[in-house]
Amino acid sequence: MPFTPAPTCDITIDVSHHQGNIDWATVKQTGIQCVMIKATQGLTKDSRWEINRDDARQQGLMVIPYAFLSTSAAAGAQADFFIQTAGLAAGMAAALDWEGDDAPEAAFVEQTGLAVFEVIKREPLGYWGGSPPATPTPLMKRWPRWIPRYGANDGNPDLNHRPTEPWLFWQYTSNQQVDGITGSADASLFAGSEAELKAWFETGALPTSLVGAIV
Repeated sequence: MPFTPAPTCDITIDVSHHQGNIDWATVKQTGIQCVMIKATQGLTKDSRWEINRDDARQQGLMVIPYAFLSTSAAAGAQADFFIQTAGLAAGMAAALDWEGDDAPEAAFVEQTGLAVFEVIKREPLGYWGGSPPATPTPLMKRWPRWIPRYGANDGNPDLNHRPTEPWLFWQYTSNQQVDGITGSADASLFAGSEAELKAWFETGALPTSLVGAIV
């Protein structure tokens, strides 16, 4: 059976330099409250990271930086670069993206996550697709998950393609149209209420739907 938390809220998108110049004031007016922003890929900083981060924060949005991991450099080096680039500190939310042809092995991702954990003092948000490059380690399986499942991929959640495993965020489309963004963006549901999203962002506290679900 799919994981079907109730309630859920649909106020999260994720972006990178691919979205170009974003009008964050207009994005905020659409009701978006949380945004995942690409900070690094390997040892390369996303060209729009600081602009997107600063402008989104200026609008009062919750900003979650993410690192796209690759085989281009050692796990410790990528973790340190991400921590420095994103300005991570104790209590902050952060995500690790692990997918694609250049994805490192699971043990590498675990090592990166442990280094990030030492700084933020909370579990990183883990993103991997329907077919991860390798079996996630037991430690990684305990991370809160950001799971992509698109189905029709028409900008709406396809309930026939809901993730079966517990998710904190379900990235349900890569074709969301958002005022203030040229082209499309990825959009995700959160497995809880808006208040629970804010609590998780600020403290790492899981919503009621996930308490006991991640083991």
